[in-house]
Amino acid sequence: MEDKYQERPKRSGSAMVPPRRGQVKARIFKELVQKVKNVVSVAGLSKKGNGNGGCFTFHL
Repeated sequence: MEDKYQERPKRSGSAMVPPRRGQVKARIFKELVQKVKNVVSVAGLSKKGNGNGGCFTFHL
């Protein structure tokens, strides 16, 4: 008689554990900072000495 139960393939690696406390927030914050840096560099706001007295000046 043939075996009813087949062996399951073994999973590679160990069991998944949740990340340590605060690790997810740190990763999200790091990605957010990187995106803001990219936007600022693309917009040209990070250039110094362009004569407007600062990066974020508003004219009324």
